[in-house]
Amino acid sequence: MKPALSKAHIQDLLQTLYSMAFLVEARDRYTGGHLWRVSQFSTRLALASNLSKQQAVVVGPGGFLHDLGKVGG
Repeated sequence: MKPALSKAHIQDLLQTLYSMAFLVEARDRYTGGHLWRVSQFSTRLALASNLSKQQAVVVGPGGFLHDLGKVGG
């Protein structure tokens, strides 16, 4: 069984994720705010799909990652 992530580890992962999202937004002005909206929409869609709140909160950060390929391009 895998050990649970510590709160500090989760905070570090989220900070890294937000830093990557900032890079995407800095590279493409259109993307500004788009990543946040996709993240919130993803969370709402997960809740509407009857996922638990705990599961839906995990889905939201994926919205920040979907345009990550723009960083290198």
